[in-house]
Amino acid sequence: MNDLCVTSFPLRGSQLIEASAGAGKTWTIAMLYVRLVLGPHPGADTALPPLLPPQIRVVTFTDAATQELKLRIGQRLAQAAHVFAADASCTTWPPELQALADLRALYPPHTWPHLARRLRLAADGMDEAAISTLHGWALRTLREAAFASGMPFTLELLTDTRALQEQAIDDLWRVHYAGLPPALAASVAAVWPHADALAQALTPVLRHAERWAAQWPGLAGQTLPQVLQQAEQARQTALAPWKARARTSAEAALAVLDQHGAPKALGKSADVRRWLQTLRDWADTDDHRPPDLKTGAQRFTADFRDRTPDLPAAWRALDLWDTVPALGQALAHLPSPHGWLLRHAAVWVQQRLDALLAERDATDYDGLLRRLADALDAPGGAELAQRLRTQQPVALVDEFQDTDPVQLRILDRIYGLHGTDADRALILIGDPKQAIYAFRQADIHSYLQARRACAGRLWRLGTNWRSSDAMVQAVNTLFGLAEARQPMGAFRFRHHADNPVPFEPARAQGRSERWQAGRHAAPLPALTLAHVLPTDGACWNQERLRAAVAAACAQTLTRWLTEADADRRGFYDPAHDQWQPLRPGDITVLVNTRDEAAAVQAALDACGVASVYLSERESVYASDEAATLQRWLHACVHPRDTGAVRAALADPCLNLSPGELHAWVHDEVRWETTLERFERYHRWLHERGVLPVVRALLHDFDVAHRLLDTSGAAHDGHRRLTNLLHLAELLQQAAARLSGPQALLRYLHRARAVATDAPPSTDELSNPLLRLDDERERVRVVTVHKSKGLEYPVVFYPFAMVARVIDSKNGKDPTTLLWHDENGAAHVTLNDEGPQWWTALARADEERLAEELRRFYVAVTRARHALWLGTAATDRLGRSALGYLLGLPDTADDAALQAALQALAARRPRDIVVDTMADGETTLRWRPPTGAARAATGSACYAPRREQTRWWTASYSALLAEPDAPAAAAAGVAPVPADDPEEAPTDAWLAEWRATDGGRDQAAPAPLGLGADGAPAAAWHAWPAGAAAGSALHAALQHCAHHGFAPRQGPALADVAAAALRASGEPWANDAQRAATLAAWMQAIITTPLPWPGAAPAALHAVGRTQAEMEFWLGVATVPARRIDALLHEAVPLKAPRAPVRDVSLNGLLKGYIDLVVEHEGRYYVLDHKSNRLGADDDAYAPAALDAAVAAHRYDLQAVLYLLALHRLLRQRLIAYDPARHLGGALVVFWRGLGHASRGAWALPAPVALIERLDALLAPMEAAA
Repeated sequence: MNDLCVTSFPLRGSQLIEASAGAGKTWTIAMLYVRLVLGPHPGADTALPPLLPPQIRVVTFTDAATQELKLRIGQRLAQAAHVFAADASCTTWPPELQALADLRALYPPHTWPHLARRLRLAADGMDEAAISTLHGWALRTLREAAFASGMPFTLELLTDTRALQEQAIDDLWRVHYAGLPPALAASVAAVWPHADALAQALTPVLRHAERWAAQWPGLAGQTLPQVLQQAEQARQTALAPWKARARTSAEAALAVLDQHGAPKALGKSADVRRWLQTLRDWADTDDHRPPDLKTGAQRFTADFRDRTPDLPAAWRALDLWDTVPALGQALAHLPSPHGWLLRHAAVWVQQRLDALLAERDATDYDGLLRRLADALDAPGGAELAQRLRTQQPVALVDEFQDTDPVQLRILDRIYGLHGTDADRALILIGDPKQAIYAFRQADIHSYLQARRACAGRLWRLGTNWRSSDAMVQAVNTLFGLAEARQPMGAFRFRHHADNPVPFEPARAQGRSERWQAGRHAAPLPALTLAHVLPTDGACWNQERLRAAVAAACAQTLTRWLTEADADRRGFYDPAHDQWQPLRPGDITVLVNTRDEAAAVQAALDACGVASVYLSERESVYASDEAATLQRWLHACVHPRDTGAVRAALADPCLNLSPGELHAWVHDEVRWETTLERFERYHRWLHERGVLPVVRALLHDFDVAHRLLDTSGAAHDGHRRLTNLLHLAELLQQAAARLSGPQALLRYLHRARAVATDAPPSTDELSNPLLRLDDERERVRVVTVHKSKGLEYPVVFYPFAMVARVIDSKNGKDPTTLLWHDENGAAHVTLNDEGPQWWTALARADEERLAEELRRFYVAVTRARHALWLGTAATDRLGRSALGYLLGLPDTADDAALQAALQALAARRPRDIVVDTMADGETTLRWRPPTGAARAATGSACYAPRREQTRWWTASYSALLAEPDAPAAAAAGVAPVPADDPEEAPTDAWLAEWRATDGGRDQAAPAPLGLGADGAPAAAWHAWPAGAAAGSALHAALQHCAHHGFAPRQGPALADVAAAALRASGEPWANDAQRAATLAAWMQAIITTPLPWPGAAPAALHAVGRTQAEMEFWLGVATVPARRIDALLHEAVPLKAPRAPVRDVSLNGLLKGYIDLVVEHEGRYYVLDHKSNRLGADDDAYAPAALDAAVAAHRYDLQAVLYLLALHRLLRQRLIAYDPARHLGGALVVFWRGLGHASRGAWALPAPVALIERLDALLAPMEAAA
């Protein structure tokens, strides 16, 4: 396998790229896309011409990934256009553009301008790009090529075919099962007593119908008597050799019994003889029913023989000891009517479902791909494939490890898996180590088939750009050890010398920030192996293990957060000397199941750490509250059904105690009141709709108070209330399309079924959970499947040692097994197929372990800096992914596990550490720092929160609190006139502060026109205060900004000043002296150097580009203003006390106008004009006074919000934007203080960490985390 170089990668034929976790797969796709748009460079081995976005097919597997790819490719095209348009003398590029610069160097310089235009056109045309899911491509192809594919022009894609499936099952029951003769009906009733039982059995196996139809041609056309006869014949055929073996073994045992008698250990000779004769007689009859083997089966076993040392040699030599257990197993898995009826029903229903879809000119997701594959295999398929290749000669397939046989067939027919043609390209990108979607019918063996077809054209992306060097090396050590030690390799695909899924150590690019125990402390280990020990030495059971490991995870997480509060755990970036303590939002706990998530959240709650659960199935219809609403709605639709009303009252969301529930039901007055309420709800359902009913029910039963007071965590109560109201709103909308409450109830039932059982989809029933405002600050609990493709600073994976073994332990056989043979061919086996079943069971469990290893790999490669793995010596540890990697047997005890962990840590002692923890250690509780506590633990107050989260348009001034006017009056302080009416409240606050201890070091104001020492002050100190005078100055500055800040002659500035005064409309608007003062002031403003943070001082006329009065509207999430203020206090220190902000939440839009945006020395600044009068002369504008004014008016808050707006703009507009390099800071300039050494300027270097955190905090919430 070759390492991929993106500038020389061959764009021809079929190519397979294997991209390890964090290796820059999306970046590579975008770069290859750029090359396809540019066309071949001199010497390139391809016949492909330059292509436009509609000519490049990009395929991925989800709608979200489609949008992400479209965005990333468009950005890369824009960056490439910028690079190709740059001057030829430009040879130094930022690292993120270097690959594009290397690509430019392959083309002649005279072609660069033309190529830049082509790239720009492609970037602008990304709306027409052929980027979609394979299903989307198939649907469009079948509609556009209706003649060639034989499909209807109006083919409709149905995202939910449950109603049609139910109809097909009803048709099956009507055609085959209704009206059977009594004897036959009895045989069928023993399998399925009614149609619902049949439907329940069919649902999970319908996906195998196509394979069964191919295995047993004509099965769907058979009648039930024929099917049952076939089952009986198969049973007799399977039973015959076992009867022969049983007869031989029984007769041999009887002969020994006659000669030697029965050993004492076996019991009385008469009893032994009777049992052996029963076994022999059964073998001599035609009876297909198994004999009663219970008595003998307890003794005639190899284990019993081996545990009986005094057993005579003649008895010990019998094969009966092996025959009886084997016979018992065989009889349990003989062909049965159930299996044959199930296969027949599945094939018949699937064919009937296809017919029903065809009648409606419709198809479902699976049928969509089958139809396209069949069309490509049909006689006209070659013409259709050629047409598709002509439209899009290149296909890039992302996440190819999640393909399946049908998808592979489609790609092969169109582009050719074995092809090397220069006029087409099929580029497959994936990572078999991350193939974890078998439950969605993804098939890693299809990927391996493509890999074999691309032999000699395999490429590798092996550099990890995601994780720290220590994290990469720790994972390399864990998997590298198994790759070298295990005969089948780390992922169990090695056969002799061939290993199609090898583990190859990743190269680490590293990260600038480090995981450390303090700003200048030592690095912390990247991998923590936690060994949880039972305190009493007993074996683990499932519930105790889950609780103990979850508690150990929560305890460690709590300890780490406590250390972070003391600045003893976090991230340090030496390049920018920035320290960021660990926060709950940096931590993700990965789980495999919902039960594991519940255990982790319960343990975190016990430690005082708030969390949020995110899974693949995030539809609100899949929540517990959907079931609650269904119970409530059922009671409202049927208010006279007392059982339904009782069920509604007993629902957990009402949270009634047993005593309360008893009182509600048995107190006659309360019960009558309750029934009257539900009668009222029934009327309201018809008159007003479901939403008013739900709100009334929440109010009548005080649900909000009960949930928020007793849910154990306030966040859980808010989550449940949000889900209830969200569901009520969705049902209110759905009711407009439905015919009455009963139809609405059926709709809710169907929506819950779709959300619970079906894969996530994009139809109307897959409404995602609404995100709460504080979830970004919480620990995430995420399923491993949900986490794929994502990354997190710190990851906990507590249940790394769990094995979900597929076997017959405790008699719990699975009904159906899907497995693959040595050639990768898929097989479906039912548990009535005799010896084939045991082969299938063993192979299915091998595939289970292989997939768990891949899921484990996905989990451990999500972390950037730190990973915590939970381990324990379970009874099946050796059959878990972690146990396999460590080389442990099933019987490994705590000592063996500890030794294996220590041996692993010894290989990289700086990066890997073992932490031994006892079950039931003392519970720690996390106490968040002041200011973060409310955000982390939530609020117990419900009604104010509802009021705060209303949607509104906010501005900086709307966040400022009103001053305490009575307190100011009592202090004898009059408000200072403000130049902006919105600033008047904070001027009063400043006056109040100056009247207290905070203002004692301020000199008393001097008379206007004189300085503190009596000397004449600059003329602008006499400029009037107030909004009108300030507006005149702003108007003059705005005029200069629009026409350039170049120094002007006196008359020109005098005209500007006079025009600004006349526009004010004030009595002094025509005062020539005031105009002269303003003109002189303007001249000083333009020519006085200002202290730009991080750059050389420069006057406005000497800086680069400027933009005046830049308006912005930012979408913001629901975030309390005081939380923003708390973050600001931490990041921007001021010596003076700050005015408070209002107790409101931003939720909607944040708007504002930035007086001036300035570019200077490659950095960007915001500048805010202030004409406030702080005193009579320049001395009033010393730094301490500026700090006081900024704190009083909260100009610090204004500056940071304006910097946030600039940050978002630059991120969209600036190529290779880096806030640390491009974002300069803010200047708040009090223009009356130009004569002071401070220039009247309060300078704020850009607080990049704060800006980025606010950007994430205020970002509007999306459906998925």
